[in-house]
Amino acid sequence: MIRQIVTKQIILIGGIFGVSLCLVALFLQVFIFPNIIIENEAKVQVVITPMPNALKTQAAQEIIPPSEKTTETPVIPGVFTSGMEIIIAGTEGEGLNVRQSPGIESPVVYLAQEGESYLITDGPKIQDGLIWWLIEQTEEGIKTGWAVQDYFSPTGQ
Repeated sequence: MIRQIVTKQIILIGGIFGVSLCLVALFLQVFIFPNIIIENEAKVQVVITPMPNALKTQAAQEIIPPSEKTTETPVIPGVFTSGMEIIIAGTEGEGLNVRQSPGIESPVVYLAQEGESYLITDGPKIQDGLIWWLIEQTEEGIKTGWAVQDYFSPTGQ
């Protein structure tokens, strides 16, 4: 019998509490914030307008065939690409370890000296938190290996 009384009291108190929360929300909506309206309608309308055929024809005639296009790789400090010529710089005369493969654990093939010029032939590869490029020098016989880009400078800079 005690269980039934406690259960009825809890249900009654919970119901009164729920109804009172609804009344408070209604009061706030009507008297405190009457101008707030929630809408689900779309506010943006996208209109796609087709291009006139005359403009399409003109644009098609202005396109240069791929065989006639010539592009030059811009020289941007810190940005390198395969085929780019670089100079070893920033080693403070200590030189740059050129390795057999990307990674600081890879065996050193030779030491590239400050000011030597190289051609980037492959990469980038990210290993050990560093960016590695395959570089090649042909001035003193073929010297090739992987080096960290932190000590590269684009030629002409």
